[in-house]
Amino acid sequence: MADYGVAHLEEFDELYLVLTGSARFELAGESHRAPAGTFVHVRPGVMRTAFAETAPTTILAIGGGRRVRPTGPAGGSCGRRCVP
Repeated sequence: MADYGVAHLEEFDELYLVLTGSARFELAGESHRAPAGTFVHVRPGVMRTAFAETAPTTILAIGGGRRVRPTGPAGGSCGRRCVP
């Protein structure tokens, strides 16, 4: 079982989609299994982490909020949120 990251909090909603394999999410101390095709919605302020249950497992994570503004080379400095 692979760890996709340490438990953390976010101030915005996040949506996860398990694309392949099978994952387990720990949300506020509760464990939830998520096979391929499962969407997981996590509200702000909820402690979260994800684990791969099978190999290979691919998870798409989408997060956002009003305070995040897309920027790029033409729009100024990216800071830590911009991916080249």
